[in-house]
Amino acid sequence: MITLRPVNAGECTSNSECGTGGCSGEVCAPKGEASKMVTPCVYRPWYSCFALTSCGCVNGVCTWKPNPTFERCLREHGVDPSKVIRSGYFELKIRGINKPDEDINASVKDFLGAFGVSCSAPLILVKTSVTRLSPQVDPSEANASRAVKAELEWLRNVAALEIDDADVGAIAKVAEWGFAGHNGKIGWYEAKNGSYAWMPYYKSRNPLLIRCSSREVPSYELSNGTAYVGPTPTQRGQEPSTPTSPPRICGPGVMILLPLALLGRR
Repeated sequence: MITLRPVNAGECTSNSECGTGGCSGEVCAPKGEASKMVTPCVYRPWYSCFALTSCGCVNGVCTWKPNPTFERCLREHGVDPSKVIRSGYFELKIRGINKPDEDINASVKDFLGAFGVSCSAPLILVKTSVTRLSPQVDPSEANASRAVKAELEWLRNVAALEIDDADVGAIAKVAEWGFAGHNGKIGWYEAKNGSYAWMPYYKSRNPLLIRCSSREVPSYELSNGTAYVGPTPTQRGQEPSTPTSPPRICGPGVMILLPLALLGRR
């Protein structure tokens, strides 16, 4: 995000402090300096455009005041308005995420170019700062419930997650520091009494605890055959049977689905 803010240069505070100078009166500068300026006495056709504007104070600098008619006249004579009109000083405030300096410089030049300001000189970052856009909660100052609640509410506010207050409160209530990985990830699971609620995976009904390490990697033996989703296949003429309970997922499938558990919906 780039914010552009004009900064008063302090060269002038009113139009009366500015004056013209040069052999053809083509220079607009502070009165004390304008009277001392010497330029080649070569009249150029685009000097006629000065009749369409005036020399005055803009954003704290003495310049030929910009207006559409004056700028159009300069372009018709092949003159870049930015070479004649001094736009004053501006402060650029830039905020980005994991952007190298060269990418920031390119973005700033594109931004300025959209306003007709050319920037051929290399830009130098004299001050940088890192800002986390999502809520930042210091673990030493808050418990896990407060941290998870702040993160979920932020995700909802930026439209990254659709969740209601009841679910946010329920997830935050069971959150504890260290709940992560396959066994501790919070999700919408079936409890031991058959009901469903937000809980860490290891507290769910018949959890398949997974332990992975460099020395011991779990192996699974899958039988040969075809997997079906939906009603049980039957022979021609028979009605398909309806499962009495939802199918359960075990084995490697758990490792794939668990990372999505936190964002699960009822």
